[in-house]
Amino acid sequence: MSKPLILFLTCPEHGQSNVHLAVISSILEHHPSSASIHLASHPGLKPRCPSGVTFHTVESKDAFDTEDHNGKSPKKALYSVTYKPGLFPALRAMCESFSLFHPEPASSYISTADSISALLDTLNPTLVVVDHMFDAARDAVLKGRWRSVRLSPNTVKDVAIDCQGWGIFKWPCFASGYPFPLPWYLFLPNTIGLILPIICLNFSRTFASFNIARNKAGYPGVIPLYSSGGPFPTKVLCMSTPEADLPAIIPKKIICCGPILQAVSPLPDQDPELDLWLAQRPTILISLGSHLKLSHSYATNLLRAISHLLSARSDVQVLWKLVPDGSYDYEAFSEEEGELGREKEKWGERLKVVRWLKAEPFAIMNTGRVICFVNHGGSNSYHEALATGVPQILLPAWLDCYDFASRVGYLRNGVWGNKFSAPSCSTLELIRAFDKIIGLSPPTSSSSPPLLYRQRALELQAIVTRNGTRRGRDVAAEVVWEEMEEGMMWGNKYEEDEGCMDEEGDSVMVDGEDGKIMV
Repeated sequence: MSKPLILFLTCPEHGQSNVHLAVISSILEHHPSSASIHLASHPGLKPRCPSGVTFHTVESKDAFDTEDHNGKSPKKALYSVTYKPGLFPALRAMCESFSLFHPEPASSYISTADSISALLDTLNPTLVVVDHMFDAARDAVLKGRWRSVRLSPNTVKDVAIDCQGWGIFKWPCFASGYPFPLPWYLFLPNTIGLILPIICLNFSRTFASFNIARNKAGYPGVIPLYSSGGPFPTKVLCMSTPEADLPAIIPKKIICCGPILQAVSPLPDQDPELDLWLAQRPTILISLGSHLKLSHSYATNLLRAISHLLSARSDVQVLWKLVPDGSYDYEAFSEEEGELGREKEKWGERLKVVRWLKAEPFAIMNTGRVICFVNHGGSNSYHEALATGVPQILLPAWLDCYDFASRVGYLRNGVWGNKFSAPSCSTLELIRAFDKIIGLSPPTSSSSPPLLYRQRALELQAIVTRNGTRRGRDVAAEVVWEEMEEGMMWGNKYEEDEGCMDEEGDSVMVDGEDGKIMV
């Protein structure tokens, strides 16, 4: 009897593909040689494909390919999802969301879906694990009635919004940056932010014509990301831990796995020199993701805040991954006569600035020597800090990162460091964030904010890892394995009359004061 085959279908971007690679690594660890694992994506992901996994190229484009953004450069494409927080920017973002998620023509989309359909027919997988955001793949899976699981790097707020009933109006609308719980004066603008984009979408000619083209090609209904589920009992795996997230109704189809993070080698194996440097002092790690490239003004404001912190705290050091946007002479900026060069000479080994980290940020935080992680508010970065018990300062720039900035305020495991200056940052605002999370003088009282943030971050770490006994990638991998076994027993395609999984679930509430779960 041949081995069962599991096919992973994902977008190539790190933010989407990392969870797939994490689950694959867990399957290979716990079920070696028991199944044939295949991965299909844009060719850009091929170099990251694990050993022992068969890679297939999907006819698609990376989200930031020039020709996929109607002639815009990758830089302009990135700016198109960069907004200030608030109602009007949120409305603009949501009303334009379809064009942002699908800038390609319908013919290109259909070509991708058809190529995936052909791949599915060729491989005849026992189970398909499909990226929640990969619409063309989801369409191909639904059209062929393939037994599947959806995998998302995001939270229950992103994958179960259609299951909340009236509770949806308690959540901050997407990209608004509104706090949770919502104060009374934001109820009306938040409601507008939830309803108006739906109206805009229903009157969008682009959206309508795109769906008509899909339907003619044999892909029924509306595009999957904008639908309220599907005709088959597909489970959805996400990063949430109910006790450490916003209150939500969690239906049975949603599996909250906790942080689904890739396994990483210990830091001494990845970068022994950095490991020795980290051992010298408590460290602030600054890494704003792979796509956020800093302008001269952004980098200068951040540098001045770092200098203020190092001046106030002689017992800490900073590791900063700085990626310039190309609009200024970085070499001149970093040389001895440049502002960065002068600061590096002033602070010596206490300020380490690199353009690329040899080691993964997760490995760096796993050392236990990082006292603060300054990041852009992406899901992977947020959950890496959450799983390692590191307080965070979030500097979001993308429209999908403001939710995590609101979330740290609610959970009290960090602060929003550019709330009034996003999508850029200001020196003064960041200094205030440093003071809250690190302290401009060493904390002397157990009730000082830096110690309280640290304690809260460690409490949440214990919750999401079950005191170190639970890894999200293992939870997700076991669900995938169980679904694969179902496929072996009952077949790899859903029957025509097999209905949706029961949408009802327990309403899980998080007590913001002590993290207790209330059902």
